[in-house]
Amino acid sequence: MAPTAIYDLKTGSAVLTKARIQQIRDNLPEAFRNVPIYEVKP
Repeated sequence: MAPTAIYDLKTGSAVLTKARIQQIRDNLPEAFRNVPIYEVKP
C-alpha cells in the first residue's frame, strides 16, 4: 500500500521548514517523493 500523505509532528514553536521537507523527501523511495507532507501541531 502506497502512502497518501506524510505527517510531521511539531511541538512548541517548531515549524515545518522547506529544509525539513527536503530532508524527508530525500529519504523516501523515488516513487513517493511527491506525497504531500503536512505539519501537525497538537
